[in-house]
Amino acid sequence: HANALLSAMLASALAPLPNGADLAVTAGRNWGHVLVERLEPGQRPDEETCIAHVAALLRSRGFAPETTTRGIILRRCPFRDLADRYPDVVCSLHAGLIDGALDELGAPVQLDGVEHGTTASTPCLARLRDRVPAAGRSRMPSAIMHRAGTRSK
Repeated sequence: HANALLSAMLASALAPLPNGADLAVTAGRNWGHVLVERLEPGQRPDEETCIAHVAALLRSRGFAPETTTRGIILRRCPFRDLADRYPDVVCSLHAGLIDGALDELGAPVQLDGVEHGTTASTPCLARLRDRVPAAGRSRMPSAIMHRAGTRSK
């Protein structure tokens, strides 16, 4: 598959770079802004509605998301094999996608981090927190956590 090859080529090119994960976050945020379905004019960007819109985006991309209190469980990752080989890059891209979509919607929450499942049967978890005002926020946290609780980068 050409898409799988292209994805692997890009991930392997970013992985060794000192800022590869940050570049992936930025790319994900940019696409999150573009891909998320906007709220209707005049619709208030409440937490539940915004999370539902992000879950719909993820569902349309093959993630099988399940929303929880302050989080989105990703029961399926369409890039699981690639994420296992290059978790910093692939999970950072997905983290940026989620955070960019939330930002585009003006959501009252933002991404707090993504916990990468350690096995194919362990889902990933995108944790959310209250949005920090832009002035007090230097950049999106690019912390990709493994289930063991250690930072991967």
